[in-house]
Amino acid sequence: MDTAAVAAQGFSWLDSEFGRIAAVKDLSSLATEVARLQYLGVGALYGNSITQDEKNSDRYAVHLYQGGLGLPDRDYYFDTDDRAAMLRREYVAHVGRMLNLLGDGSAAATAHAKTIMAIETELARASRKLEDLRDPIKNYNAMSLDDVGKLTPSIRWREHLADGKVTGVDTVVVGQPEFFRQVEKSLHTHSVDDWKTYLRWQLVNAYATEAGGRFDAEHFHFFGTVLNGQLEQRPR
Repeated sequence: MDTAAVAAQGFSWLDSEFGRIAAVKDLSSLATEVARLQYLGVGALYGNSITQDEKNSDRYAVHLYQGGLGLPDRDYYFDTDDRAAMLRREYVAHVGRMLNLLGDGSAAATAHAKTIMAIETELARASRKLEDLRDPIKNYNAMSLDDVGKLTPSIRWREHLADGKVTGVDTVVVGQPEFFRQVEKSLHTHSVDDWKTYLRWQLVNAYATEAGGRFDAEHFHFFGTVLNGQLEQRPR
């Protein structure tokens, strides 16, 4: 592997994707960009997958569930022990350093990191705890796309899924409906520029290893060294 060439290119191979994020101008184009990032494997705003329907093994279903976080799960945002508090501080510092490497000035990178943490904390607050995710009945809510749209009126789900290359779908399985109600609230609580900052981070975080060099080193510093004091799996 030519690690020097990988490090030299950094994120330049994703310039067009960063350009798409920069061009977002309203909630409609924001939703379109979220769908594109989801298609590229970036878990922005929420989680989704196409897996076997738990109540009908003869079919596959689109599953929509809580997600959009940089830390592994909601407890990292709210645990009150010293280690959790340290991890939150280090995470914000890490996000700032990554954005600085991407080209943001130091002051802007620091401010953007705080914005990202605020958005993620809102999403985490609406996320179910790990023990609540163990209930397969509670986390299975089959809904029509129209009903999902009632949870998040700002997202036109048929068009949104199509933007992510998912077509011919009339019903989906929603894991945590209350999470998507918070998504709707958060979309209106934060400015479009704040959401663009969040999407940039989601893209950087998803592909930091592939960017190599200082991006990979900083990514490993946090997720491989700071966070992995107990060998926890890095988030994707």
